[in-house]
Amino acid sequence: MHQTKITSSNLPVSSLWVSEKKTKITTCLKGEISMQLVLADVAVSVSELKKNPSSVMNGANGSAVAVLNHNRVMGYMVPASVYEAMVERLDELELVQLVKERLDAKEVPIRVSLDELIAEAEADIANGH
Repeated sequence: MHQTKITSSNLPVSSLWVSEKKTKITTCLKGEISMQLVLADVAVSVSELKKNPSSVMNGANGSAVAVLNHNRVMGYMVPASVYEAMVERLDELELVQLVKERLDAKEVPIRVSLDELIAEAEADIANGH
């Protein structure tokens, strides 16, 4: 695995490793060593992010960015298209689970046409539901 050590004067970590798959931050606070898995190829401090968020996003080339506060991941920043794809995928997974549950419960499917569903949805909207 190829690893590159990154140092930054405003990011006082003992080591910050960026690899092709995962990033590990090792910090030393009051004599204690703490490690945290970072699920991004790019990590940035809150201070750096505040200075130029567009530059950070552009530098990540569409990948997730781990946002660090006091050497701990406080969140991830992703492009809107990535977030939208994630939400869409989660919705699909929830629907798959619902279908599996209904199949396991031996529920009898009801056939409806797409036009009927659209008409029902439009009626619900018109009635404020």
